Amino acid sequence: MHFDERDDGDFRIYAGAMETPSGYIAAVAVRRLHCGDPTRVLYREEAMAGGHVWGQPKDALHYAVLSAQKWIRAHFEPQRPSALSD
Repeated sequence: MHFDERDDGDFRIYAGAMETPSGYIAAVAVRRLHCGDPTRVLYREEAMAGGHVWGQPKDALHYAVLSAQKWIRAHFEPQRPSALSD
């Protein structure tokens, strides 16, 4: 298994590329660093993209990190008003 760990603001992203006979599947977990319980996993996905298989571990890790960042933005950034909402 290959790992990538990085901070994104107040969150830590743990990404993994798990080896299968045909390639690598992506997995991810997200924890908050400074607010609340830092041991609590806020988001976890163990077979991302429906279990899609990547040929290289770096590609699975990249997908996992980008997906986690997207999840963080969707759940923790304030909603911006639409330009058409007037």
